Amino acid sequence: MNVTFEQTLAYNCGPALAGIKPSNLISLSADAYEDLPSLLQEYRQDLEQRGIHLDLLCCCQSRCLILVYREDRLERQLSDSRNRLILRDAGYPEHASLSELLGHLSLRLQESGEFPHEIGVFLGYSPEDVIGFQIHKGKNFKYSGHWKVYSDVEFAKACFLRYDKCRDAICRHLSCGRSIRQMFCPAA
Repeated sequence: MNVTFEQTLAYNCGPALAGIKPSNLISLSADAYEDLPSLLQEYRQDLEQRGIHLDLLCCCQSRCLILVYREDRLERQLSDSRNRLILRDAGYPEHASLSELLGHLSLRLQESGEFPHEIGVFLGYSPEDVIGFQIHKGKNFKYSGHWKVYSDVEFAKACFLRYDKCRDAICRHLSCGRSIRQMFCPAA
């Protein structure tokens, strides 16, 4: 079965598209999407009118990483003082704009020998879970779902369930013939 870009976007980024999560990260095979630059441009033009942004963070080897987000949600997430401390400790400029923070993240993805763990801050993970992942190097977690949980398991489970329901609803609408553009109204 050939999966379209729109289906991949809906399945992997439904919560960010709907605005219940600050962002989602999607990894695409460069081979599967040879026309990715023009495809991204087309979707950006439509979705930015709806308050949804698609930023190509990096193309490394055979994969491209795209961050899908709603600017207001992501700015709110990154303005939390605990998240700012995590970013500062990872070398991000202290009083940077969203654009500057995303630029720094993009550089970290391109230059780092490993995946920068502070990306969890951008993706809406709790600061405690981001720090827990860093301290325990991805081990000794209490629960695993959309991310590895080191703090409030019940809260995380509720989030995961909400994200799954959202994704399923968007995918269901797609399978009935609606497009992402039709599901989300232009921003006022």
